[in-house]
Amino acid sequence: MYRTVLALVFLQCVLGISAALATDYYVDSSGGNDLSAGTTEQTAWKTLLKVNNEKFKPGDRIRFRCDCTWRGQLVAKPGEKGKPVVYTSYGTGKKPLLLGSVSLADVSTWVKSSRLPHVWETRPAKVIAETALPGFTQKGWVMYTEQEARVSVSRQLLDSLPNYHLVCSAKSKDEKNSHIQFSTHGLSVHAGQVIAFRFKMKSTIPFKLNHIALIQAPKPWATYGNLVSKTCSIEKEWNEFEVRFTTVRNADDGRLVFFLGSELPQGAQVDFCPVGMSCLEVDSIDLPIDVGNIILKRKGTTQRQAAFKRWEEDQLKEQDDFLYDRNRKSVLYYSKTNPALLYDEMEAALRQHNIAGTHDVLIDGLALSRSAAHGVGGGGQYRVTIRNCDITWIGGGELSGNIHKRVRFGNGVEFWAGAFDNLVENNFFAEVYDVAMSNQGRELCEVKNVVWRNNIICRCEQSYEIWFTHPETQIRGLVFEHNTSVDTGFGWSHRQRPDKRGTHLLSYQLKPLVFDMSVRKNVFCHTKNDLIWFYNERAAEFKIDDNVWWQPAVNGVPGTGQKLFFWDATKPKHVDFAEYRKLTGNDAKSRFVEPKFMDPGRDDFRITNREQIGDAGASR
Repeated sequence: MYRTVLALVFLQCVLGISAALATDYYVDSSGGNDLSAGTTEQTAWKTLLKVNNEKFKPGDRIRFRCDCTWRGQLVAKPGEKGKPVVYTSYGTGKKPLLLGSVSLADVSTWVKSSRLPHVWETRPAKVIAETALPGFTQKGWVMYTEQEARVSVSRQLLDSLPNYHLVCSAKSKDEKNSHIQFSTHGLSVHAGQVIAFRFKMKSTIPFKLNHIALIQAPKPWATYGNLVSKTCSIEKEWNEFEVRFTTVRNADDGRLVFFLGSELPQGAQVDFCPVGMSCLEVDSIDLPIDVGNIILKRKGTTQRQAAFKRWEEDQLKEQDDFLYDRNRKSVLYYSKTNPALLYDEMEAALRQHNIAGTHDVLIDGLALSRSAAHGVGGGGQYRVTIRNCDITWIGGGELSGNIHKRVRFGNGVEFWAGAFDNLVENNFFAEVYDVAMSNQGRELCEVKNVVWRNNIICRCEQSYEIWFTHPETQIRGLVFEHNTSVDTGFGWSHRQRPDKRGTHLLSYQLKPLVFDMSVRKNVFCHTKNDLIWFYNERAAEFKIDDNVWWQPAVNGVPGTGQKLFFWDATKPKHVDFAEYRKLTGNDAKSRFVEPKFMDPGRDDFRITNREQIGDAGASR
């Protein structure tokens, strides 16, 4: 007994010391300094780059100053069970705003296209200074192959530089890029640099070199730099190429890798010669990755709207049509005058998450906006809490590079695959390309104890989505409750989408072995298309009840008579509320409220910080 008491006292002391070791860090974009300690308001850091490159302990709190704005991606660091790393605010005023966008609202940003009438292009990059970095040519290059792929490598000197001779004797059946990798390791990088790599290359069979990456050498292969150079066309004769990256991390384990699995022709003999590496000082509009949306605010107005993303130059025909040129890393924009003369806000949303999520994290009281991927996204998210956040103007980036089927994406909060013990509460979602909140995944996984509650969703294409394709996946304790969803399908993305699915609840490809989900005590108010859209046969397995559904009359048909409930992939059913309840057994205690009881004037539902995120914007 005596020993047990001593052990408990010792454990309490250890826990107390551990809690005491947790540190508060402060970040102030207006008055901070990255060279300061960061541990008081007076010694606050300034940038996201500084935050992303720090190593935090479980329990540490990173506080962003209210009324301040940062651009870029926040890379959350993991805590441990019971001691999350906390990302929150301090001070008074508007919520700290994390923007995933680049401003294009300066007249000097644009130059008129010499090829296309009424089209403007972001100005090209200009190198101001260059510093050579030694040692690059002496680093060894290695070949890695998977499955049936076979590539031999030999090395010799060519004009005092190493020349690598590659012979591709076989490719893998599915030709994934990762099945042939040619790379060099041990590169040192510092966040915020523009690094140029130069090399010469030729091939007996010409091909396009599209997939070059600067990543972490060991697993999890985190991105260390965003590629900002054009595609390399490898021909039969020697050509010299330069690829540039904007670096996002401080690291000494960088890996430059050419992913060749889908590009290197079978039978090709390739010669490769590294030429040099240098650090550039560049004057440029930094658009290293896909621009999925451009959020506009016309001068003299407060309402925001979205430009219209196109895929080909001949589609640029109307005011505010734009496309992202992935080779030139630039935006082409249709306007009869310099567009910056028309708008005092032009926010080019980049294809990256506002926050790259991880496990054992608490995100509280931040505003996330204007990114072309997810507000919070990533794999391996468990014991995550997201609360009191504004997540707006999200998505629109290109999901895949298939030119024959262009797919865009973007969710407010996405938990991929095996999420557990997660809570998303008291947040505001608006103007999201796809869905405000989502559980999804392809691989075998277990999802348990994930709760979405007390959130307000306004003008997103969908409010909540679930899909899992592995037949052995198990889902337990998934809850969607006390949420208010308004005006699904009335946001900026609906007109631009090829698949128009304005709906509150979306589900398809739902194949888990075990499925336990409750949808209860929510208000679903007004939709462009359907109140629910389940393209599978499992609607009756959802525990959907005690909700309020609302839809105004259309062409004289009252809301209760409209066929707004859709499900079943094999024999699709499109029925009204009464028939839906009869066929599924769902919503037995729910109400379908007639229009006179709820006014879609929406002051009760649209809760926005108008200075920070603006009114829910009109769509072209």
